[in-house]
Amino acid sequence: MSLTLHTLVKAVSMNIWIVIPAYNEERLIGDNIENLKREGYEQIIVVDDGSQDKRREDE
Repeated sequence: MSLTLHTLVKAVSMNIWIVIPAYNEERLIGDNIENLKREGYEQIIVVDDGSQDKRREDE
């Protein structure tokens, strides 16, 4: 059986939770999450630490 890098990353990423600390990341957080999803990571948690930007309004 031949595994491609994408298949291997997909298999490994199913068991990995990504935790992203976010403080005033309104401009970048959406792109970061989309990039992680494209790489096969589905378990993503964003932890807001009292941001003052509008990020929370987008939820």
